[in-house]
Amino acid sequence: RIRQALDDFDEEALHRTHLWDPRQFLAVATFSQKLTGMGCDAARAALVHRAIENYEARSAAFAELPRAVCHGDYNDANVLLRGDGDLDDDWGVLDVGDAVHSWRVNDVAIGAAYVMVTLCTKENARSGFLLEDKFCALEGARAFVRGALRECALEPAELE
Repeated sequence: RIRQALDDFDEEALHRTHLWDPRQFLAVATFSQKLTGMGCDAARAALVHRAIENYEARSAAFAELPRAVCHGDYNDANVLLRGDGDLDDDWGVLDVGDAVHSWRVNDVAIGAAYVMVTLCTKENARSGFLLEDKFCALEGARAFVRGALRECALEPAELE
């Protein structure tokens, strides 16, 4: 619902360069060259480099994605619920400090990433994202995306 509301909202100040904006990924990627020198595991650094290569290979397609104001920081710490968590209960979203005019799909992608990182762990067993008795980050992300798509349709290019 927030995504739909933001589609009809614009503010000139949100048309800015913000490193948390996934459109700025290549600017942040310059730090990746320093990872191994900073003691980062070489295999993990290689994953970062592969992500950069994948991003660069798709950058022309990214340029065509629809844009809108994005919250930019959907995570479990920024969502307030009152009641039992049913969408008919009162709820809201906090922390608009990372709001930026960017690719509309970013809010779904960022929310799904936070679910994988913070909710799909033994420490958050209440999330219920299990596959063969193991916590499964992809199951959590899929559930988040399914929920988002029930509330807000994405265009084919955003789903790709």
